[in-house]
Amino acid sequence: MSIEIEAPPQVVFEHLTVAERMVAWMGQHAVLEPTPGGQVAVDINGYQFRGEYLELEPPKRVVVSWGIAGAADQPPGSSRVEFRLTPIPGGTRLTLRHTGLPEPPVSTHGAGWANHLPRLRVAARGRDPGPDMWMSAARLANDRSKQDETRGDDRADPRQEKRYMSDKPSVVLVHGAWADGSSWSAVIEALQAKGFSVTAPQFPLTSLANDVARLRQVLARQSGPTVVAGHSYGGHIMTALGADHPNVAALVYIAGFGLDQGESLGALLGGGPTPPVMAHLIVDEQGFGWLPREDVVGHFAADVDPVKANVIYAVQQGISMSILETVMGEPAWRSLPSWYLVAANDEAIPPDAERMFAKRMGATTVEVASSHVAMVSHPKDVVQLIEAAAEVVGGAGSQV
Repeated sequence: MSIEIEAPPQVVFEHLTVAERMVAWMGQHAVLEPTPGGQVAVDINGYQFRGEYLELEPPKRVVVSWGIAGAADQPPGSSRVEFRLTPIPGGTRLTLRHTGLPEPPVSTHGAGWANHLPRLRVAARGRDPGPDMWMSAARLANDRSKQDETRGDDRADPRQEKRYMSDKPSVVLVHGAWADGSSWSAVIEALQAKGFSVTAPQFPLTSLANDVARLRQVLARQSGPTVVAGHSYGGHIMTALGADHPNVAALVYIAGFGLDQGESLGALLGGGPTPPVMAHLIVDEQGFGWLPREDVVGHFAADVDPVKANVIYAVQQGISMSILETVMGEPAWRSLPSWYLVAANDEAIPPDAERMFAKRMGATTVEVASSHVAMVSHPKDVVQLIEAAAEVVGGAGSQV
């Protein structure tokens, strides 16, 4: 597992060896003695992680032993965590290896590091990633389970057990321009069949601020960690969450815009030839852009059955053209792990631009021979990518 951090190796090293810097990104209390054999003690929402420093090479490498006080299968010092810090232009690439874990907790710890490393990226830049809520939901789930056992099985409510003990994060799907929530239908069906809680709301597309407000409204209704997947302009919406994303655990871009701070859609799209999808864009008197039927069927959804493509045309939502001039603030992908599906036959966003977005955000990337609407023409590939993100970030019920 690796992540790029916009801070020099010495600063990142200090966040691994100085207690007050450690708790800026992981846990609430730490005691660190950064010498070989010195203790490593980090408390995360009541769980006591314990070990010792094994090797230190300032500012290149830190190796510690790791475990949980009171855990029979992972006692203190039973596993090994290695942090390698490599200088890169503009910062540091941190590579993490956690070895020596028994089989079941491997994914649990992977999910933990997927939560904490983006927080480290924020803290190392001198910013506040917010309170560390990792594992607090798991403790709530365990407490609920114990209460049910105390009351007796006959009083335990299986609906509550499902709610609090689910080992899967929630999934929120964000549609883009010239589409609506129904564009995710095949993906929703597949994810629901696999036990995911899925929400695919409608977005007004009247302004970026209004769309982000709708996304925050929906996120506030989710229980526990949430994977947000955005298609096209939907990627732009979730990117604009910035560093304030309390329960978002991962971002999945499906041929989506992944702009950086200071960039705008208008400047990006104006930097090259007009994409075929937008060649005959119709702008109404209220300033909303719409696609003609021919361009939906022939370019926007070129690999979709024409009957379905005509449905996409019928349900399309126009987008306010003023959105193109809105400048992006701090992007959410700087502080969250990201996944990206490049649509190799895209005629709305140039595939090379998608590859650039994915590389810049350090996303786990797959490429599919798809039109712009991969969630319609290649839903299995989209579901697999969302599942991959969900497996890494985990859910409350997967915690020890």
